[in-house]
Amino acid sequence: MANPLFIDLTSGIGQWTKIASSISSMTVHRNTSSAIYYMTYKTAGEAAPTAVPIVAQWIFQNKNSEGIVVSPAVDVYIWVAEGAIDPAIEVHT
Repeated sequence: MANPLFIDLTSGIGQWTKIASSISSMTVHRNTSSAIYYMTYKTAGEAAPTAVPIVAQWIFQNKNSEGIVVSPAVDVYIWVAEGAIDPAIEVHT
């Protein structure tokens, strides 16, 4: 994965978008503040989440970046709430 990786989430509004595969640590920075973002992760290789963000963390509530450190490696997904304008993030691994 390029570092940092810029991800335009415009086409992912209202659905889960995989932003990282098989990682154990990363930092996510938001590039737009007009969106509500949720993040979840699954053990690397498991099926992607399909439901609306019920068991997910609301990220960027009071800050512009979020970190994740986990073991074993995981696949990370972002959900962008409806009504977002130009949602985008940067991923640093």
